[in-house]
Formats: sequence, C-alpha cells, structure tokens
Amino acid sequence: MNDEKLLAAIIEKSEPKAKESLIEYIKAKTNPIQKYVIEFLRPLAETSPHNFLEGILLVWMNKKNLVGLNLNKSLEKMMQILISVRLKPHIVIESINKFIEKRALMTKKPSSNKMVKLQKLDSQRESMICQFLYSYLLYNISQQFKNEENSLSKIYTGVFKFLKFYHYTKHPSTICWLLEILHILSTKYTASDAFKQEAKLKKDYQELLTHLLTSTASILSDTFKIDFE
Repeated sequence: MNDEKLLAAIIEKSEPKAKESLIEYIKAKTNPIQKYVIEFLRPLAETSPHNFLEGILLVWMNKKNLVGLNLNKSLEKMMQILISVRLKPHIVIESINKFIEKRALMTKKPSSNKMVKLQKLDSQRESMICQFLYSYLLYNISQQFKNEENSLSKIYTGVFKFLKFYHYTKHPSTICWLLEILHILSTKYTASDAFKQEAKLKKDYQELLTHLLTSTASILSDTFKIDFE
C-alpha cells in the first residue's frame, strides 16, 4: 500500500487554481448529470449527515449490493459522491464513529489474558471500516482550499475516537490499517496545528502510537496470544 505515491498522484491530478473555491472546483470537474446528482444529494447530506453516511457505509460494508458492477469503480464513485457533497471532515468522521457505536463494531476488551481466537468475520468488518476512513482521508481535498474551514482539533479528536474503538484489537490487518490511518492523517492535516488548538491531543496520540507499535512488536515476536480461526 504505497499511499505517498497515490496521494501525490491525486493531488497532482486535482490541483486547484490559486483562488478557486471547492464548490467552483467541483462544478468545473463534473458534467451536467453529475452536477444534478450532487445538487440532489447535498441537501440530504447536510440535513442528516449521520443517516447519509450510514447509507453509504452499509453499501461499503456489504459489497454484495454491488454484484454485477465493477467493484473498485463503484467504491471510488461512492467516495467521490461523499467528497462532492462537501460535508466538513470532522462531521464525516463523527458520523463514521456513530455508525460504529450504533452497530457495535468496535473491538471488545478481552475477558482474560488467555489466547484470543480471531474470527474471520470480525477481521473483515474491522478492515472494511478502516478502509473507508483511510480512503476518505486520502481522497478528500478540502484542505487544499484556503477558504474551506477545517477544524483540525475536531478532525484529530474524531480520528482519535475511531482509533480507540480498536484499542484492544489483535487482528494484524486492523493494526496495520490503524497505522496507515495515522500516517495519512498526519500527511494531510498538520498535527502541530491541531495540538495547538487542543493540547491534550498530543499526549493522547503519543500514548496511542506507543500502544500500536507495541502491538506490532508483539505480533512480530509471536507473543500476542492470538489464534486464527
């Protein structure tokens, strides 16, 4: 997963003009039918962002709804629609967190220190929800527009809450996704600016990163007490 090259390609391909707004950029890049779809969906997304995200996530998590279609292309289009309705990043992240809470998709704390048997279905669910947030952070370009207000502290707070949902995970794939999310977050949104707005965030992220790296070391040393289904 070479996200740096992918990110560079996306930015280069979608570089906005100096004084262009996000809405002007989207209008310039879309055809009449796409504009109609965006204009139809945007009020729905603004009025009820949590329900809007829930609908997108249900399709994303249950890909059998896309049988007969080009899967990768369909998922890419869904992400383009989400970005085009121009919801604030922290609202999108908050809606993802509400979806996880509503459907109890977070990792539960193990009841003992005994070996944990990892279930394939749990691993798939965790990977798909992590993939969604990672893809959103990767493709979102709102930070490139000076007139777009992005509350960095709210973005970092929302992502931290998401990462804490999987604090107890022992799925190697999930831990890799969480590290990737941390990487793309710090690449797209300056951490130091967020920490200036909310000082406690720096300590929270330092502790979380230490935990994830410790988990990674435990996997590599085969001391994580996990058993695969």
